[in-house]
Amino acid sequence: MEILSVNQALDALDSLVGSGFCVRGVLSFEHEDLAIYHSPASERRGAFASSIWLWLDLDDLASKEEELQRLHQKAVIVEGKFQKLAPGFGGGHMGLWPAEMVVTRVERA
Repeated sequence: MEILSVNQALDALDSLVGSGFCVRGVLSFEHEDLAIYHSPASERRGAFASSIWLWLDLDDLASKEEELQRLHQKAVIVEGKFQKLAPGFGGGHMGLWPAEMVVTRVERA
């Protein structure tokens, strides 16, 4: 499976909705910020414009919390699918993210 940068995935958002893909970036695992950010930071388009909210099943999140804490601010590859968002609404906490990805796998890059 091809590995996309966060910016590449967001640029292809409409064609990727519902399809499985992998994205490489930097993981943020903090309260109200479970997301992957484009790397390098110098190529980011804004605070949230180059990031994807990560959606994990609560049971999955609980079982992987320690691992995700270790990966915080590290380069990762995330596998999953984009969720379709309602027009005019963003994803994640307070709708700040341009996309949401349902996660099936996270690993260190």
